Amino acid sequence: RPLWSDEATLKVLNLIRDLDVVHVLKSKRQRNQQTFMTIEELLSPLGYDWSWQQIRCHWKNLKSRYNNERRNLRPGQKSAWKYYNAMDALLKQPTRAEDSASGRGDDSDISSGAENS
Repeated sequence: RPLWSDEATLKVLNLIRDLDVVHVLKSKRQRNQQTFMTIEELLSPLGYDWSWQQIRCHWKNLKSRYNNERRNLRPGQKSAWKYYNAMDALLKQPTRAEDSASGRGDDSDISSGAENS
């Protein structure tokens, strides 16, 4: 089982955002092997040698933890999980196509939000 550093996790989350594939990965019926193979190909030259299956498993774990955190938060309460804000930015934001239609767009990197802690 690979150890995922904060840097590597945030790199994966940024790639998911930059490739505009959140809608594919949120779908329960969509096959997403090709998406994770693309992420694997982009991570490899950066020194991250995980298989697409490992990346997929990591994404599923992050998404599951996010959903559990979100479900258990009381109104006005903030999550202490370091990836909550990054996952929330991905899973609650409209797709890039929707952003274009509304005139919004964001090229900044996703961060864990832990820098302020």
